Amino acid sequence: MGLPVSLKAPVKSRKEMISLLQINNVSKTFGGLKAVNDVSMEMRPQEIIGLIGPNGAGKTTLTNLICGFHSVDQGHIILNDQDITNKGADFTSKQGLTRTFQVEKSFKDLTALDNIIIGVLMHEQNVNVAKEKAEAIANKFDLYKQKTVLARNLTIQSRKLLEFARAYATNPKVIILDEVMAGLTSKEIDEQLELIQEIASEGTAFLVIEHIMHVIMSISQRIIVLQEGKKIAEGTPQDISSDPVVIEAYLGKGDEA
Repeated sequence: MGLPVSLKAPVKSRKEMISLLQINNVSKTFGGLKAVNDVSMEMRPQEIIGLIGPNGAGKTTLTNLICGFHSVDQGHIILNDQDITNKGADFTSKQGLTRTFQVEKSFKDLTALDNIIIGVLMHEQNVNVAKEKAEAIANKFDLYKQKTVLARNLTIQSRKLLEFARAYATNPKVIILDEVMAGLTSKEIDEQLELIQEIASEGTAFLVIEHIMHVIMSISQRIIVLQEGKKIAEGTPQDISSDPVVIEAYLGKGDEA
């Protein structure tokens, strides 16, 4: 496949070996289409997992199932030893699992800071404390100087950062990043990767869905590959880049994540 690999996987502590999120034999059918077919995976604290596959492979559907936006037909989703299967997106988010969206969902008529405050208020009832925490998050995401700017007036990079910051503000255990690198320059991508690694080192796990293959290969400790709703491969970036089943899937469907 000719895919670059620069893995930065830390040595795992006992804490990291504990399962944080478990997807057990999950399936979903729309009409006669099996969009997700008996998929299983698990994530541990601080782990960064890449999720790739040709267009129509089931990545978005699986994400929606994990986050509670769609109901699961079969299987179970366990977060921190609690069954969150079919509990809905609000419940799932309050338990510590959140996501970004390909098309960012910020409140466009609110400032960047107010958008972040809304996320903080999910776990902090004191408004003054929430504002202080939101300002610290804005600074962490290089948005502090733009905190009074309406979301609709931010640059593409800043809107992407705000989407990420809003997810982080909810104090999550797991963040699913859905194409947060799209439209960014190489320098901006590098800055995003550093931010992901920094937050992961604090204990948060990441599931990263991305079209830019070298990004997935450089950031992921493990990669899961979907095709036609099924998991066809799982392993390190080195394993995945040389897997003949994965290579065939991409040659047949086009080189997109």
